[in-house]
Amino acid sequence: MKTVYKEKIIPYLANDMYSLVANISSYSDFVPYCNLTIIEKDDDKEVIASIELNFHGITKKFTTTNTMQLNESISMQLKGGHLENLNGKWIFEQMTTTSSKITLHIEYEVSNNIYAGVVDAVIEKVSNEVLMAFVARAGLVYG
Repeated sequence: MKTVYKEKIIPYLANDMYSLVANISSYSDFVPYCNLTIIEKDDDKEVIASIELNFHGITKKFTTTNTMQLNESISMQLKGGHLENLNGKWIFEQMTTTSSKITLHIEYEVSNNIYAGVVDAVIEKVSNEVLMAFVARAGLVYG
């Protein structure tokens, strides 16, 4: 499997960033390339959600099971979609009274060679855009 790892220290609280990432139903409002989110199950410990992405005319939908560790982490595991495997984790760590570190770690495998070439070519850029979209959203929501 291939890996993407992003981390950033930001001037927002870890629990606020957790709340933004945990609010999957709002992703289509601000996450790049996200057209649609469908929540199948939502409780304190687990969220099952489908996300439809459109990247320059290529539309793909996938479903993940997200295990929630309140204000600390969100672990993602592929339930269905066009990827062979997808595992990921958001980690939220409070650094000071006014700043935190957010980490996004993704492991993925694509079975279709043509689609794999596209994913491999853009995943670093897209994952960085997604991370920065959450930081920008925090600026709007939390000032």
